[in-house]
Amino acid sequence: MSARIEKINLSGWNQITTFTKNVVSPYGIAFTINNELCVCEKKRSTLIIFGEDGGIIREITNVNFICPWYVAVKSHDELLLSDFIACCVWHLNSSGEIIEKFDKSSESDPTQFHPAKCVYSDGKIFISDQDGGKIRVLSQTGQVRTVIARLNSDEDSFCPVILLADDDGHLIIVSKNGEVFIMLVPTEDMKIKIF
Repeated sequence: MSARIEKINLSGWNQITTFTKNVVSPYGIAFTINNELCVCEKKRSTLIIFGEDGGIIREITNVNFICPWYVAVKSHDELLLSDFIACCVWHLNSSGEIIEKFDKSSESDPTQFHPAKCVYSDGKIFISDQDGGKIRVLSQTGQVRTVIARLNSDEDSFCPVILLADDDGHLIIVSKNGEVFIMLVPTEDMKIKIF
């Protein structure tokens, strides 16, 4: 299977490149350091890696994947795949082999853990726990700790669905209700309550 690229020149300085590969139920995307495009395909529980020419380099499928929502790049050859239904984040090498799994059993907070977006910043892995209304950080020992949480766990006013880290050391959080929070990347021992 290969994809085809169409390039449309709108003007001398603006160009649109379209991947015309039929990807079923695409969700999260991310670029690797090698400029490969990773696309999560929820329906087939697959991670598809496209090259710069639009061709499929590889498809990563694992019997453990249930619903891969988002992908983030940890390093040159490592990926983080958040699996919403399996309630975990898979740490993968570039071939798609599982290095480790972060789930409810690896956290000190006993509440539910439905990860949406995860991001790698400043040597730390941050995970948005959508249903739990929290931002988690993975400690150096592999434990998941809550660093940002809503004040009242019974309310759904803070529902983080998207995380982004910029080059200036900021963590950007988008809540499902439309609010955007920008803060310095929190440390593992920091506790921030929202609302």
